Amino acid sequence: MLSKLFRVCMLCKHVPLGFGHSYIVPLPKVIGGATKSLNHEDFRGIAISCIVSKIFENCHLAKLGDFFSTQNNKFEFKKELCCNHAI
Repeated sequence: MLSKLFRVCMLCKHVPLGFGHSYIVPLPKVIGGATKSLNHEDFRGIAISCIVSKIFENCHLAKLGDFFSTQNNKFEFKKELCCNHAI
């Protein structure tokens, strides 16, 4: 079913709007124990996306990833590179 959906998306050059939706979940960054009162700076957010959109993205990155380019000064999301390479 997913293969058919992805094929139709590619043929129509359109992806469902739901693929672009996500919601933010706050995760506490507990430092020094959980006894202090927390404020907004003690949380970081992670985005939760639709699993079907993540599968769609990974399938296309596996096939077409070599055709995508990024800026040379971006290190954090490239394969085998990290922020330490920038230093």
